[in-house]
Amino acid sequence: MRICELARHVDFASVVKRNDLSNQALNVLRNAIDRGDLEDFLRQDGNLDEYSRDGMIGLLRLRIENLTKRGREFHGFSEAITVVECLGKDDHVSWAAIQTLTHLLVMLIKVSNYDVIGCMSLTRSDKKRPHVPINWDGSPLAET
Repeated sequence: MRICELARHVDFASVVKRNDLSNQALNVLRNAIDRGDLEDFLRQDGNLDEYSRDGMIGLLRLRIENLTKRGREFHGFSEAITVVECLGKDDHVSWAAIQTLTHLLVMLIKVSNYDVIGCMSLTRSDKKRPHVPINWDGSPLAET
């Protein structure tokens, strides 16, 4: 999925009004809209990482484990796993990571219909994060 497709198909102003997503992450989204961070992201000409249902579940679990070990503040990841687990085996999800001044905002978008199924946030850190390959299938990542 391309970033420009989100600009055409996802109504982020409606997403911030939802009550089924993490309140803390929605506040980060609200701030990203107000400060223009979301608009800057949507102007980029690039592709979003796309994962299978099982790959996304594995990625979310890996992120939760790593963030917990590091004592990082994060919101919405557990809720996102619950939603992704309800998807069909053939469903695919895009992972859109939007940087703000203080947080990384992660939106999960169902590829088939552009539904936002997850809104997550974590406080920014300057530490290097491990790279997760595009189309990761959820299998263990090799240690480097």
